[in-house]
Amino acid sequence: MNPALHCSSFYSRHFSIRRWLSALLCSLSIGITSSSFAAVGLNTRDDNPMLQKIYLPTLSASDNPGWQFSHLAVATNTYQKEIETSEFLIMDVELYRYEFSLGYQWDDWRVTAKTPIISFQSGALDSVIDQFHDLFQLPEGGRRLTANDKINLVYMRNGLVVFSQDFRDSGLGDIAVSLTRHISQQNNITSEISIGVEIPTGNRAVFGGGGGIDYALWLTHIRELNPSVMVYGLFGLSYLDTNEFVEQFQTKSVSFSQVGIEYSFTHSIIFILQLDMHSAIIKDSALNAFGSSLQMQGGFKLKSWLKHYDVDFFVAEDIKVGSSPDVAFGMRFVKKH
Repeated sequence: MNPALHCSSFYSRHFSIRRWLSALLCSLSIGITSSSFAAVGLNTRDDNPMLQKIYLPTLSASDNPGWQFSHLAVATNTYQKEIETSEFLIMDVELYRYEFSLGYQWDDWRVTAKTPIISFQSGALDSVIDQFHDLFQLPEGGRRLTANDKINLVYMRNGLVVFSQDFRDSGLGDIAVSLTRHISQQNNITSEISIGVEIPTGNRAVFGGGGGIDYALWLTHIRELNPSVMVYGLFGLSYLDTNEFVEQFQTKSVSFSQVGIEYSFTHSIIFILQLDMHSAIIKDSALNAFGSSLQMQGGFKLKSWLKHYDVDFFVAEDIKVGSSPDVAFGMRFVKKH
């Protein structure tokens, strides 16, 4: 085992949050002819800063032919310290993830490519998260015992430093490509099967990439209960290349699922409640951060809020404490014509 993996600075000297957001706004103006995109649920995942490489497919169901594309931006703030017999972990970091999704659908088939950009920053949202926890009386796990606006990522196992980082960094994550086929579509019920592969295009140092290729297989089921209520679920299995940041300890596969409900308050305002889950990532780990995960998202969709765009806004909170970031804020722009 390599006793330590220390992150390189990659884009850190040239990549700022301002430029990152500017790139997002610029990309929203790209003109691509596309049909309306029936986006279902929230395109969310466990954004644990140390698990960005893990391939966890998310909802991307559509029933319209032609080009489809969307932009997803998520900001998370994590403070977590765990000490077990042979393990030590501290995560004090803010993570920003932008994901551009481009797809094409014909007949019963759809191909989709997702490209993420991942940025590790100090805690600009620390005070906001403190106020959020105070407002809803949520557990803090020692957040107020450490200084704000710091980056500190350390994982030790059996007395050896597996990873350590205390500076800002940003870069391209791994690109994921998937192929989906409708297997059933009748009345108000839709079922799909998908296969996907995550290609190691990312920078290993920022946990957005690794040296191996991951594969996944998943099923998506959508059911319209009545004109105002829709339920949906995604269930699958990822097969992970064990040549990742903790080669000796990573599991060879991880199960994942998403279940949720949408309620149409009006034709243009839809409320969404969703659960995201996955199985343990690291073998024989007693840490919550590397075990099974359960988080809840609440949000709403504004249809045609911007010209030619539907917009999702959501907030995510870890239900199983410590299994995902403390709080995540996100929005998604879905192109439509």
